[in-house]
Amino acid sequence: MPPEARRSLIGRVLREPLVHFAWLAALLIGFTPKPTDARAIDLQASQVSALVRQFELKAKRPPNAAERARLINDYLSDEVLRREAIALGLHETDPVVKRRLIQSMEYLAETQAAAAPPSDQELEAELSAHPERYRVAEQLDFVQVFVRAGLGLEERARAVAAKLPSLVPPGSSGGQVGGETQRKGAVTRPAVLELGDAFLDGSRFSARSEQQVAARFGAPLAKALFEQSRQPKSVASWLGPYESRYGQHWIWITARHPARTQRLAEARQRLEAEVLERHRQEQHAAFLRRAAARYRIRVVGEPWQVAQ
Repeated sequence: MPPEARRSLIGRVLREPLVHFAWLAALLIGFTPKPTDARAIDLQASQVSALVRQFELKAKRPPNAAERARLINDYLSDEVLRREAIALGLHETDPVVKRRLIQSMEYLAETQAAAAPPSDQELEAELSAHPERYRVAEQLDFVQVFVRAGLGLEERARAVAAKLPSLVPPGSSGGQVGGETQRKGAVTRPAVLELGDAFLDGSRFSARSEQQVAARFGAPLAKALFEQSRQPKSVASWLGPYESRYGQHWIWITARHPARTQRLAEARQRLEAEVLERHRQEQHAAFLRRAAARYRIRVVGEPWQVAQ
């Protein structure tokens, strides 16, 4: 073929649209990144170094050649099993695996931003908003004289009761108890603490709530004591005797502490925990809201918005 005819033919071929398309396809194929081979496991040097560092942190020494090979082999064995599990769809069908994936995402959602310690203003606001959560129950300070149950209880109890009117617990004569003046004129004697029988927990009790008294002496005694303690004549005198499974008790109330709301200093630890928990829940809800917005969610064909 003459040169001029050859050049004419080449020109016509190059002007053909199909040739242009073929060239464009070849360029796209050439510059498109090759997809990752799902069956290829390529352990990089940085990953091997990370395995070695983990070993060194636990063993406090570098691994020898056999240990290094075992680290690599264990990692690769786990990776093979992980990929096989995904290939079988266990991450979609196994409820245990799904639960672990959900827990991992929940943890990620709650730790994306480190929670700053709540300020005193936040704690005060929490305390003001929920005072009922931080109530201190009514409490009593008291001294008891105890007569143990058993043979001759009534006779021994009568002997104690006869001596009590002239005795006032040490440090309790005069002064104020729950805003009321104690009786004066009674003789304060250390003998009051020696009267009766020894009790395992002793004779003096401080800041005990009705629930605490019930746990030690029984609910009937605690209920009767606290009800009587609210009467005007409950101070400056011996109350009782009260019955318990241990025997009989006479009680002298030395102080009454009305129910109240805890102060910030008292409730700080619990308040901080409550505020941080609320922050955690808010952060979790915000993460879920952003994530759900990326999906088109329908239930039985109808649009559905995931509740927070």
